[in-house]
Amino acid sequence: MRRVRSVLGILAALALVSVTSRVHAGGNEYNGAGTRAAGRGGAFAARADDPMALQLNPALLSDLTGVQLMLNANVGLYESCQRRPGSYGDPGRTQGEPTRFAPGWENNPFPEICNETPFSPGASLAATFELASGLTLGVGLLTPYAAGTKRFGAEDGTVAGGTLPAPNRYNLVSQNLFQIFPSVGVGYRVTPWLALGATFQWGLTSIRYANYGSSSSGGEDPALDIRTALAVNDYFTPAVIASAAVRPMRGLDFMLGFRYLDDVKAGGTLTLRAHDFDDPAERNATTVVDGVRLLAQQSAAITFGARYGHPRSNAGGEAASDAVHDRMSTEVFDIELDAVYELHNRVTDYIVTIPRDATADVPASGVSSAPLPDQIRLPHNWQNQLSLRLGGDWNVLPGKLALRLGGAYETSGVDTRYVQLDFINGERISVHGGATLRLGQLDLSLAYLHIIQPDIVSTATDTVGLPQSALSDAGAIVNQGTYTAGFNVFSLGATYRF
Repeated sequence: MRRVRSVLGILAALALVSVTSRVHAGGNEYNGAGTRAAGRGGAFAARADDPMALQLNPALLSDLTGVQLMLNANVGLYESCQRRPGSYGDPGRTQGEPTRFAPGWENNPFPEICNETPFSPGASLAATFELASGLTLGVGLLTPYAAGTKRFGAEDGTVAGGTLPAPNRYNLVSQNLFQIFPSVGVGYRVTPWLALGATFQWGLTSIRYANYGSSSSGGEDPALDIRTALAVNDYFTPAVIASAAVRPMRGLDFMLGFRYLDDVKAGGTLTLRAHDFDDPAERNATTVVDGVRLLAQQSAAITFGARYGHPRSNAGGEAASDAVHDRMSTEVFDIELDAVYELHNRVTDYIVTIPRDATADVPASGVSSAPLPDQIRLPHNWQNQLSLRLGGDWNVLPGKLALRLGGAYETSGVDTRYVQLDFINGERISVHGGATLRLGQLDLSLAYLHIIQPDIVSTATDTVGLPQSALSDAGAIVNQGTYTAGFNVFSLGATYRF
């Protein structure tokens, strides 16, 4: 009992590490939840023999013996850009003469805009407790493996050292998405060949989002721009994970799992600042609207995994004992193939609801205030995605050192007519590698993965695509162009068995 209390104390102390290091979480996830999974292409659901089973396959919690504590930390470098066609002086783009910019700025072509904050750290913490033979409890603080913080151009909506209005400002200037999931799960081995498990997650979500709208309908006149900043929180975004693991014979494992994540229903404030690029005397025209609501639809996922582990023979030529919690010692190698089908078609529109009769202060526009729309719909129209993940371990030094490799392919989840800078979830190919070194009761793991994503070209017309938000009506389509994205992720993990 004393040992359990000490582990709980460590868990509580490290909770602050997990939370503070993941303030830039959320957003478009990449393969490999956990360091060991990241090193083998994300193909870990059918093996899941560390506390990340809480997320990947709770049924296999049942095979974790004693008390185990795991901490994973990762750093993602997310590179993404938009090349919007045209220039500031194109016909149909009404341009004023805001005092913030030097004369002649409107004759410049649109520059390419890239993410200025590619560095995205994260961490997850989990512990498991064997309650009885074949019955194990897992708890953790888990975060998405994703890039949640982005800023395209300067925070004030400019580029080129503040001399040009950012061509992406009606799409996205900056975002900071944070999600953390306090999680509790249980796995029970019903028979030697069947295990069942489930995890419940209490999600905490924070969203900060900034872009520009217009006080007119259509046109891209910076003098009429209104900076909009959304700050909302959802203190209960529940998720449920359930899985079954089947072991028909030694060395062969199958799993089937499902995860459902409820929609984000967040509340907070919308801050509007008029004349951001115009007369300095008018830039302090700020309106704060309370009681704003955001509905952000979320996805569900179905996972199937199949794994083969080749047993290691002992000195007498017989197979080593089947200790599933120590496959570094009992197997020569293993190989796994996972298929994940993500139900992204639930994500159609992000909906911002504004209290009725709310107005914005827009001086020097001919009126003292302008009515705000009751609702703003941000179309996304995501598509379902299939992810195929292949990888495995080779135990070079039995019980001491394991090397791993993997790769993954993911179909595109974006309708090119609606692609935008918040989530560029296109077709992806990734390569992965990693290793685990065992020092007594401590396993130290590292992993690296590189994600390649082909360019996405949006040829949106006047009738489809992402429209510019305007006080009176929807404006021009603002998401045309070529989008590029890619990841480099480094991960470190430690698991201690008490």
